[in-house]
Amino acid sequence: VELAIPAYERAVRLDPTHHDALSNLGSARHKVNDLQGAIKAYKEAIRIVALLDESQVDHQMLSMLHYLLGSAVSSQEDHKCRPTPCAQEAARLVRRALDINHANAEAVEALAGMRTDENVTEAAQALAAELYLDYEA
Repeated sequence: VELAIPAYERAVRLDPTHHDALSNLGSARHKVNDLQGAIKAYKEAIRIVALLDESQVDHQMLSMLHYLLGSAVSSQEDHKCRPTPCAQEAARLVRRALDINHANAEAVEALAGMRTDENVTEAAQALAAELYLDYEA
């Protein structure tokens, strides 16, 4: 993974609009616990995809980007997400992932986990429970 990061950084330098390279860079950074770097890469990939013509958007990939961003956000300490708790922000991002693609199994599983995680704030648990019920069927 550590060898992949410089390769993805080089790919992004060569083509700053390469959303797949940004997504992969985010995943690699997340794996080495560089959460800020992962979040920055995922947000940039989402921004670039948002600029595409709707006919060019891969909705499964866009949904996964929101899920991955939510995953990285949920791994942060709450003071990094103020004023909103990180878990609540993560639940919002996972909800966005499911709005884009209801079949995103990872996002559904993440919401299920948020419902029962005792480290998640009450507000985030309530939001996750509400969202999970929307997608349970």
